[in-house]
Order: sequence, then C-alpha cells, then structure tokens
Amino acid sequence: MSDHIFSMLNSIFVSSNHIFALADNILSLANNNLSLANYILALANNNLSLTNYVLALSNHIFALAKYILTISSYILVMSACKLSI
Repeated sequence: MSDHIFSMLNSIFVSSNHIFALADNILSLANNNLSLANYILALANNNLSLTNYVLALSNHIFALAKYILTISSYILVMSACKLSI
C-alpha cells in the first residue's frame, strides 16, 4: 500500500517537474519575443533617425537651390540692366 502511495507521489512530483519545465520554456519564449521586439524597435528607431537625416539633407539641398535661383535672378537683372544701357 505504501509503495503505491510513494509511486503516486513520485508521479505527482515528476508531473510537477514537467509543468515547471514547460513554464520555464514558456517564459524563455516570452523573453525571446521581448528581445526580438526590442531589436525591431531599435531598428525602427534607426530607420527614423536615417529618415530625419535624409529630410534634413533635403532641406539643405532645397535651401542651396533657392540661393542658386536667387543668384541667377540677380545675374539676369544685372544683364538686363546692362542691355538697356
């Protein structure tokens, strides 16, 4: 009788051990998913930084184009003034 009880207790402990191992695997998987999510967020942050850099560069290029157009307009006005003299 006591052997049967010890056998049942052993089965319960083995089952509990398997449940704890399964829970540990689930927690490890959740941790891996969080690590992947953090990596994806860091990648998205890098993409946003790159986008901001490209936009800033575009703004500088447009400002340079504006100055070139302004200088070109001044040159055209000066040329027109010389032709009218």
